[in-house]
Formats: sequence, C-alpha cells, structure tokens
Amino acid sequence: MNTIQVIAKGNVQGVGFRAHAKLRAHQYRIKGYAKNLQDGTVILEATGSPDKVEKWLAKIGKYPSSSTELKVEVIKNPTVDKGFRVL
Repeated sequence: MNTIQVIAKGNVQGVGFRAHAKLRAHQYRIKGYAKNLQDGTVILEATGSPDKVEKWLAKIGKYPSSSTELKVEVIKNPTVDKGFRVL
C-alpha cells in the first residue's frame, strides 16, 4: 500500500474538485479524504496500491483545468481508515 498527501492549489474550491477526487477514489479503490483549507487550497490524503494511487493522482490532476497545481508528498504513517471522505 502507498499513502500520499496532496496539496491542491489554484481553482480547487467551489468547483467540485473534492467530489471529483472522491468519485475517482471509488473508481480506483482509494481510501482517504479531501478537505478545504482556509487559504483556498485543498489537502487530500490517499492510500491504495501504488499503481492505483498513481492513476488516481493523474485523474485528479486534470480537474478542473490546468490552473490546478498539485504538490505531492509521501506520507510514512497513514491515518486513513475506511473509504474516501470529503471533510
């Protein structure tokens, strides 16, 4: 299993970005969460097989447009339990 943390910047709040991340998470059987931060960014944490996490990341990186910037960080101690949640 692989766990990553993603910071999404750009046009990511109020445009369905978290819902899109959740939909794609279900598609790839990813567990984790997506949460809006007060500074306008979205933080996501995802756990799954390395190939599925990679595919999920590629899908969410294309939404909603090229104005979305993703900063990816690998997490050593996952905090995820079940499903993919929007917080």
